[in-house]
Amino acid sequence: MRRFYLIIIFIMGFFVAFANAADVGRFVEVKNYVFMLKNGKPPFIKAKVGDTVSQSDVISTGVHSAAVIKFFDGNKITISSNSRVILNEYLSKKKALIKLTKGKVTATVVPKVVRKIKQSKNYFKIETPIAVAGVRGTKFSVQHKDFTVVKVYKGLVEVYNLAYPQFRVFVAAGSSVVVKPHHKPSPPEKINNNISQQGGNSYSSKGTEDEILNQVEHSLNPQGIGPQSPATPQMSLPVPPKKASSVPITQTHPVKNNQEIHHGQSGGGGGSSGSGQGCNECLTF
Repeated sequence: MRRFYLIIIFIMGFFVAFANAADVGRFVEVKNYVFMLKNGKPPFIKAKVGDTVSQSDVISTGVHSAAVIKFFDGNKITISSNSRVILNEYLSKKKALIKLTKGKVTATVVPKVVRKIKQSKNYFKIETPIAVAGVRGTKFSVQHKDFTVVKVYKGLVEVYNLAYPQFRVFVAAGSSVVVKPHHKPSPPEKINNNISQQGGNSYSSKGTEDEILNQVEHSLNPQGIGPQSPATPQMSLPVPPKKASSVPITQTHPVKNNQEIHHGQSGGGGGSSGSGQGCNECLTF
């Protein structure tokens, strides 16, 4: 009997390990210096078109570089230059948590996944060190350096500071918000192209492939993030004793007396649908 139970445990462990390592998508476009860590572990692998990705993979891009990953459920992300992305969780058509530690990622979520998110506890979220952007629409971008900028091109996206999940902002197409440490999200404003310059990083464009790889490796050090930018005049909130955990976007919170929920401008989005043309634009520098 004991031997039987050991066999069952072994089989279960095998299937769990297999599920964690299962491929969830593949690179459909790669430009210049794009590297990944399979399951978050060395060695670095230079990505190429057709390479598959799975949960826990880490993708980093260098200078003048970019990558497009298309998931098997139809969703797509474009990773811009000087970025680092972790595929923390990805269950096809159900749940996705993508962590952006720096740089910029643009997500295009297919309508059928959006419908499931609205009808159930499923979610598609992009999380930075200080903020979460949860899909209620189909196309948006998240950019982070010392603070987080979220732009919505189509649909609706819910944004909040990880430390203050009770202050949530719904951002409509054509609008953007800024989230700074120890602040609630700013009121949505019409997308300003200049805002995209505030969250960028840069590497030297000179050097061999090995030198640029060293720069990418150095960028993986979380201590390498620069000092915080001066905060703009905005209501400062007390620093919590510890960072609150991420809350699924489908969970609602009672509105407090001093809580303000801001709505962005509705109407025409500034982006294209998830077509090939949109990808080409994302890869233009």
